[in-house]
Amino acid sequence: VMLQTLVEGLAVTLIRPETAAWARYILREQAEPTAAFTRLYDGPMRRMLTALCGLLGRYAGRDPEASEVRLTGITLLGQALAFRAARAAVLATMRWEEIGAPEQEKICAVLRANVAAIAKALAEEAKP
Repeated sequence: VMLQTLVEGLAVTLIRPETAAWARYILREQAEPTAAFTRLYDGPMRRMLTALCGLLGRYAGRDPEASEVRLTGITLLGQALAFRAARAAVLATMRWEEIGAPEQEKICAVLRANVAAIAKALAEEAKP
């Protein structure tokens, strides 16, 4: 549940109109890193990814530092980022005018299901 809450919270934060400029800045630093990327990564981004991989590892019974866990954590981060990075495609594909509360709830329901399925699959891979 905490893992789902973290991914869902990140997505909702990035979807909000008031975070658009901040989110674009982060996405720009991902595509073309400058010295600012190091500050972003060494600060909030590393903490968030460490928490995400820690929760994922704990749920799956895996070492949070394991390559598979870290890659899976980045994949979950990508799902949350997609709703900001691919906003125009989301709106066009879903035939939405905006991403308001009802749309956010639909997004969050899918994210919750994805996180649960991915975490379960990671845990299953760890079983002997």
